[in-house]
Amino acid sequence: MKKLKFITAATAIIAAALFCTACPDGSRAAEQFLTGSYGTYTWAENDLTITSNESNFERHFAGAGVHSVTLKKESVSSSDYLTSGKYSLDAKNIDGGVWKGIFYLNGKGFRYITITLKSDGHCTVQPGLSVEEGIKFPEDLKIKGKFTQANGPAEMISSTGMPTYTTIFFNSIKHGSLETTWGEREVGTFTDCQTQESTNTGGKITTKTWKGSSQLFANGTATNVYYKKIYKYNTSNNFISGEFEIFIPKDTVLPAVLE
Repeated sequence: MKKLKFITAATAIIAAALFCTACPDGSRAAEQFLTGSYGTYTWAENDLTITSNESNFERHFAGAGVHSVTLKKESVSSSDYLTSGKYSLDAKNIDGGVWKGIFYLNGKGFRYITITLKSDGHCTVQPGLSVEEGIKFPEDLKIKGKFTQANGPAEMISSTGMPTYTTIFFNSIKHGSLETTWGEREVGTFTDCQTQESTNTGGKITTKTWKGSSQLFANGTATNVYYKKIYKYNTSNNFISGEFEIFIPKDTVLPAVLE
C-alpha cells in the first residue's frame, strides 16, 4: 500500500513538472484544456441567439457578464457560415447541426470553436486552442477587387468565403492602413512592399506585393500570405485601372496569445 502511494505521488509530481514546462508560469498551458459550455438557442430568420448561464461560456467565449450571443448566418459560394464582427468569428456549416471555425477571444488571442445545435433546442459551444502551434486558418481565403484611382480607395468584388475575416482583411487595405483590429488591439497585417514593373505595347504594368506581417501571422507562415496591387498605365503614363488581391492560405497560423 505504501509503495502504491509513493508511485501515485511521484506520478503527480512528474505530471505537474510537465504541465509547467509548456510556459514559464503554467497559466498559458492551462488554457489549452478549455471546457465547453451547454446552452439553448433560437433562430430569428438568419440570426442565431445562443444563451448560457455557465461560467465557461463567459470565460472562454462571450466575455464577463455576457450570457447571450447573437450570430448571423451568411452564405458565400454555396457554403453557410455563422458570423460575428464583435467576436471576429466565422464558423462553417459542417452539416448535422455542427459549425466549425475560429474566433478572437478579446484580450487574449485566437481560438478554434465548434458550435453544435441539437434538434431539441439545446446546444454546446466548444472553444479550443494550441498555445505551441497557434490557431490554423481553416480554409484558403482569397479576396479580389479594384480601384479606380491610383491612390484612391479599394472596392471589393469577390471573396471565396469566411465573411467576417473577408471584411476584416479588406478593411485593412481599403484606405491603405495595412492594419487590422482585434478587440482593443491593432496590429500590422501586411508589410515589406516589393515593386515590379513591366512594359508592353499598351503601356506599363506596376505590381506591388506585400507579404504578411509576423505581428499577426505566426510560426513562419507570414511569408505565405500576400496583398497585391496591380496598376495599369497607358503609353503616356496615365493611370487606366487597378486591381488587388489578398490571399491567406489554409493552415496559416494565428497566435493563441496576441502580443
